[in-house]
Amino acid sequence: MNWDALGAIAEICGAIGVIVTLVYLSVQLRQNTKGMRSATFESYRSGAQAINEYIAEHAQVLSKVRIDPKEKLSNVEELIGRGWAFQLINLMEAAYLHHREGVLDTEYFETRIDAFCYLCRESPVLRRYWDELGVYACTPTFREFMTNRLKSGAT
Repeated sequence: MNWDALGAIAEICGAIGVIVTLVYLSVQLRQNTKGMRSATFESYRSGAQAINEYIAEHAQVLSKVRIDPKEKLSNVEELIGRGWAFQLINLMEAAYLHHREGVLDTEYFETRIDAFCYLCRESPVLRRYWDELGVYACTPTFREFMTNRLKSGAT
């Protein structure tokens, strides 16, 4: 066997090695993407659970905040309501950013955003909190997205 034949065999082996490496990397990338999506979903669920715990802890006040209260809210009730709204707004923005990056499922994202829009329409107090807090607490792109979504009335 001459040197040219050995060189050709080495090139074939090298090409096979490159192909095997590319296949391995594509499998790893796919698994990593699934893992990242799963972690994002679990992170979102943990945030939602924290909000549910906050609601349970402050149920009496938040039931008053959720509807349009006839009497003015006390300072403590305002703070509790703002705390709830702030957590909810942050959770929605996180969902928006994760969805925009492609790691949160569209159907799941749309369902959550629709629920938030519904709450804003049903609760004038929450809508007021959005109008006040959204300006300072959110990125401009999320603010614009939510402003358009709330104006459209779509759920």
